[in-house]
Amino acid sequence: MASASRNDLVKHVQGSLGCTRAEARGYLEAVLDGVMAHLRDNQKVSFSGFGTFEAYERGPLRRYNMNTKTTQTLPARSRIKFTPSPKLLEAVANGAD
Repeated sequence: MASASRNDLVKHVQGSLGCTRAEARGYLEAVLDGVMAHLRDNQKVSFSGFGTFEAYERGPLRRYNMNTKTTQTLPARSRIKFTPSPKLLEAVANGAD
């Protein structure tokens, strides 16, 4: 299974909008920067028909190390959750056939 890189997305934007590669890269970077800024501010980011990104705080975790017979606590961390929309789920399922 291949993965799409940032350059692949830039080429797609360029082809869709008929703009230069530099303009397409700027558009993509602006969208990604906006998503990151909103997630940093603990705001949900929703794209209708695509899905929702949401930042949340995962609490501390306790782990047992069997080699040293000790328990350690990992600190709380910020995480990001993505919930796909039903439309995206349907499109992926139909594309996989």
